Amino acid sequence: CTKLGHSDLCDKVTKLVHEASFSGEEEDTQPFMFGWNLNNDGKPIVGNGTDSKPFLVGITSKTLLMRLDRDPTSFILHIDATFKLNQVNYAVLYFRSSAPISPYCNGSALPIVEEMYSKAFAALRRVFTAVSGNTLRVYYVMGDADDGQFNAVQNIIGRDNEYNVNERLRGMDAKTACGIRKDIYDLHFTANPVDFVRKFRTVWEQWQGIQATKEFAQYFKKCRLQENLSGGSSPSAYATTNNPAEQFNRLLKRDYTLRTKLKMGCYFVNYWNVAKMKANGPFILTPEPTERLHRRSKEMERMLLLQEADPSQSQFSGDTKVYVHSFPAPRIYMQSKDRSEEALAITTQMGVNYARMEFEDMPGVGWEVDRKCMCRYFRKFATCVHLLFAMRLRSYMDCNGNEMLVNRSISRKRKRSSRQGFAAPAPGRPLKSGQALSFV
Repeated sequence: CTKLGHSDLCDKVTKLVHEASFSGEEEDTQPFMFGWNLNNDGKPIVGNGTDSKPFLVGITSKTLLMRLDRDPTSFILHIDATFKLNQVNYAVLYFRSSAPISPYCNGSALPIVEEMYSKAFAALRRVFTAVSGNTLRVYYVMGDADDGQFNAVQNIIGRDNEYNVNERLRGMDAKTACGIRKDIYDLHFTANPVDFVRKFRTVWEQWQGIQATKEFAQYFKKCRLQENLSGGSSPSAYATTNNPAEQFNRLLKRDYTLRTKLKMGCYFVNYWNVAKMKANGPFILTPEPTERLHRRSKEMERMLLLQEADPSQSQFSGDTKVYVHSFPAPRIYMQSKDRSEEALAITTQMGVNYARMEFEDMPGVGWEVDRKCMCRYFRKFATCVHLLFAMRLRSYMDCNGNEMLVNRSISRKRKRSSRQGFAAPAPGRPLKSGQALSFV
């Protein structure tokens, strides 16, 4: 890296930052750098990484910033700090919207204190205003369980932050910890804030009545009252964990730094390429089912875990409603993992708490599916296996209600299901099958 001109020398890093600093004349997808403190020429002041002169420089582009210029309730701003990316051991703080990539901001030297978080958020807000002419408005924020990060978000931008409770469950017996996790999943899958408060009071009283969970109950209530827990506040189809940020962190280390620590100048060049590539990507505003969910729906249909409640109804009728019966997948105990797993293909398996959201509270007639489903899984993710199953049954209307040409061909599976109570046709070559054009 040094021979290529990308070193840790302050003069060279400062020159690199100044040459790429924000001027307002950049193209939409061209990355630029920005900072917290500016000199008389409007260029970022690049510190040497000490406490008195922190190193705080960000990289983004106009396209990435403009993706935040929308209804603040239509996206979640994910915040994550990652490490081991450069040889000077500086942390990197980056921001990512709930859909594909959003602005990044380089962080300060370890440890990241609250002051550095505040300056990073303020720098992001200032450059956003310079590009869009509007004030950065954020309603949903999801980040790490860090007081400094949470306080900085509260002081500079907004309101919500997720808090991780798994550390508090360590040391408890397995049965108690599983019960608490089940209750927390129920809180995340509540229908609305009112339902969340009602459920929270119920589970908190249960935890208070058990000696092993009394301390955890006090901790959980304190976090909830401080709004450190997102709970049931995130809307349908929005991420409920910080996994989108973690996945980008994984991609960055795997494809760009190759899991090596780079000199700061070389690191900036790599990050520049990331920002330029991601600025050309689409910004998805509607939820889309994952390939894993598609595979799961087909596998459950094959295992007869998804069935149409009224198979006698014609698939060519005008009624778009489909009633789907959903059954839990059988589980088998895996001794090597000391836990049970679904008896499905490994690429279609789902955790026990997510899987039970597909069939819990199902009415006797099954789930009513009409481009939407009433199950708890759909309520959180805006898609589910029942919807995909119903779409395959009808095959003439998509999730958005757009009419499609009816496919009138009937598969062998459909023929067999429509002949319930009658003998299935004999397998093999049909008896009346002859040569080509023999029946003309």
